[in-house]
Amino acid sequence: MVGSGTSVEVAREMGIEAYGLDLHSGFNILKHSILEVIGKPSDLVLAHPPYHNMIVYSGPVWGREPHPDDLSRCATEEEFLEKLQVAVRNQREATVVGGFCGIIIGDVRRGGRYSSYQAEIIARMPKTELRAVLIKAQHNVGSNAIRYGHLQLPRIMHEYVILWERVGDGVIFLT
Repeated sequence: MVGSGTSVEVAREMGIEAYGLDLHSGFNILKHSILEVIGKPSDLVLAHPPYHNMIVYSGPVWGREPHPDDLSRCATEEEFLEKLQVAVRNQREATVVGGFCGIIIGDVRRGGRYSSYQAEIIARMPKTELRAVLIKAQHNVGSNAIRYGHLQLPRIMHEYVILWERVGDGVIFLT
């Protein structure tokens, strides 16, 4: 889930070995192994997944048809979170012991209901491996133009960078 690939380009310009895999270029994180595609474990495996269906990608943004494994096309938040957990497990498998895997993810509010995707994915991954939750300011957010009726709710103007350190293989996952 690399998006346009700018991060990969910058890393390569800095002399850092980097790979960019995405559904729009043929890599399916739900069905293909990152480790098998790259051929070796990595020190850092980072993804920037969609925030459920906030922006729908397959069809309108890339490709002509909806893709069934596009996380932005999940019918429910629970389906999205289950697929996101599969994706992060795939990242973990592709990380060297002592390395880090992580995601950049935001929370959403629809109709006044707040959904904390970062809290949900943290709860589904090994607590013993969680190393950091960084808060990143998000500029030019669409929610600045939304009014929630009588509710005076603060705008969501941040994303999270969540990092887990792979400490070994004997880890129990919650499902």
